Amino acid sequence: MAPLATLFALAVGLLLSACGGDSNPPSAVDARCGVCHRFRDRGARLAPPLDGIVERRGADYVRRYILEPRALDPDSRMAPLALPPALLDQVVAELTAGTRAGLDPPPASD
Repeated sequence: MAPLATLFALAVGLLLSACGGDSNPPSAVDARCGVCHRFRDRGARLAPPLDGIVERRGADYVRRYILEPRALDPDSRMAPLALPPALLDQVVAELTAGTRAGLDPPPASD
């Protein structure tokens, strides 16, 4: 295989493994955050896991951190993400519910 084709194949493989690599389409969190973060046993382990982040920090904090991480933590290694408002809402909703694109239903409340 040519070197460029090999690099391309490796890059695609890494992206698929970061997003789960299975037949389920990746959620917004899997696709946008899973390259570095782990969420619901999926994604990479380069950055802190995202399970329970909204419960610990709050939705407004998470929303702002995604857009301007260094405004809240000057030592953050995370790059700011310029997500469109609808996609940002979807990411925060998935993190809040702890679900992957509605594929895993939230636990029933008692």
